[in-house]
Amino acid sequence: MGNCFEIVVPAATKNINLLIKLILPRLRLYFPENPIIVLTSINNFPEDIEVSGVVFMDEDTVIDGLTLEKVLALLEFRIGSGDRAGWYFQQFLKLGWAFRSTFKHYLVWDADTIPLRKIDFFDECDKVYFTPKDEYHVPYFTTLEKIFDGAVKKKTPYSFIAEHMMIDCQLMKEMIARITPEPLFWERIIDCISTSDLAGSGFSEFETFGNYVEPVPFMAFFARTL
Repeated sequence: MGNCFEIVVPAATKNINLLIKLILPRLRLYFPENPIIVLTSINNFPEDIEVSGVVFMDEDTVIDGLTLEKVLALLEFRIGSGDRAGWYFQQFLKLGWAFRSTFKHYLVWDADTIPLRKIDFFDECDKVYFTPKDEYHVPYFTTLEKIFDGAVKKKTPYSFIAEHMMIDCQLMKEMIARITPEPLFWERIIDCISTSDLAGSGFSEFETFGNYVEPVPFMAFFARTL
């Protein structure tokens, strides 16, 4: 069970060279059995890549109706600037991959993070490890509460924002259905971010998912320090 997941890496143009030359080979070294999917602009696709088991996918085709240009347009409409469009866009890709994956779990990995050793993401009972951090950014939780109409709040003394997160597809689909019954969940999220926070960091996919599943007592999730 512990090896039955795929690795999903959303990648901005600025990170592509580092990703191809160093990060992907390391991911393949430490996770040799797991498929790796890189979500990036089609302009970033390499002509050839020496790392086996890696698939590049056009980021604008991952979720029906979601493209970088549409996120850009929404931000420009709300605040007159789309400077943070890519930052929000990659978060929505991480959430929406649950509808594309054929695995029970997928590991989201930051495109600028180099693995230095193999990491265990499941315990002996197949419970998923979260990586606790110390970050605390108030707008993340303001948006979190608004998205769920107050039903979900920050419940932990630690942060879920790390360089990776193992996602349970079914729980992610459940969470997105709670956000909105419509397929355009990302529009709902943008709508819930206050105007004053939208130009900065107004939403966190990891804080949202972590706090959504953490308070549920029967879910097999707990945190540890790696």
